[in-house]
Amino acid sequence: MDRRSNTGRISFFAYLFYPRFASRFSAALLAAILQLPAFFSSCVPEEKPTSIHTKAQIYIQWSEIPTPKALDLFFFYTEEPLRLDSYQQVDNLDGNLFTYALSGNGARHLVVLSGKGTDPYAWADIQTFGSLRKRSFSLEEEDPQQPGLLGETLLEEAQSRQTRLTLHPLLCAIRIRSIAADFSGHPYAGVPFLNNKLFLINAGSEYLPLDETCDGPVSWINLGGLDSLAVERLPHPEMLLQEGCGTIGTSRVQADKTLFCYANPAAEDQPGRPLTRIVLEGSIGPTVCYYPINLPEMVPGTCYELDLTLTRMGSPDPDIPVESGTVIIEAGTVPWNSREPETLLF
Repeated sequence: MDRRSNTGRISFFAYLFYPRFASRFSAALLAAILQLPAFFSSCVPEEKPTSIHTKAQIYIQWSEIPTPKALDLFFFYTEEPLRLDSYQQVDNLDGNLFTYALSGNGARHLVVLSGKGTDPYAWADIQTFGSLRKRSFSLEEEDPQQPGLLGETLLEEAQSRQTRLTLHPLLCAIRIRSIAADFSGHPYAGVPFLNNKLFLINAGSEYLPLDETCDGPVSWINLGGLDSLAVERLPHPEMLLQEGCGTIGTSRVQADKTLFCYANPAAEDQPGRPLTRIVLEGSIGPTVCYYPINLPEMVPGTCYELDLTLTRMGSPDPDIPVESGTVIIEAGTVPWNSREPETLLF
């Protein structure tokens, strides 16, 4: 694998000079920091380490193009209270990245998040894994062309450590590949379906990906129907609402329409966790109707592809399921596009 040295730029928190944390550095570790420009460490425990640092080779790959603008790396101790050992922000990730960082000796829980690389103080309150676990992802911060990515792994206690870490999106993609309408045997046979809107309802809008006690989204948007005002406030409203596929008849239309939300593990409506649906809104002749399509148990970083055939009149409400057989669904799941691994050496 071709490796280029120092193609990534390392940003250091002001933790190093931040009074709240400066007193917690040992003289030896501070000297090591000053000798290694591509290193930042925060909140080192008072106990004296047996070794200033160890290197670990970490092969990082992510499942979406383009390349993230930056990566935020957190090394946590593996014993309670799971304190932060070191932090590093890496940006300028074009091409293969080969750079150096430093964490304390011993096993470490590594968490990597993609970021914008614009505000190194954004993580200034992170002192333990518990505090990072409370950080949420929100649709207000997502870009479907460059979604937020997450990965975590355990670095074993050893002088030579090597592991592979895959960063995956927390969003799910729901893609309608094609659609047709065949109303044979009904009074409106031969009348096309005019699809003017396509949207998600009961869509996860906020997510705590590192909190193992939180199974699924913690907040929702378009509960029970389309909330156009709330959707339009998002920086990318097209994640939840798009123009429809136009006139749909017996000839299959290649729609290629993709919407996005956070993964909802519910397979049916539950108290406090509604079922996420993709809805086709439109009309058959003068009658307005909806085709709400239930989504399966969703997994982060997965794309759900649907080929649809409408066979009869839809529902009068976007959150009322249609009769069985109203929509014939051919569904499949695929991962988001992957890319060649980038390499970081620690």
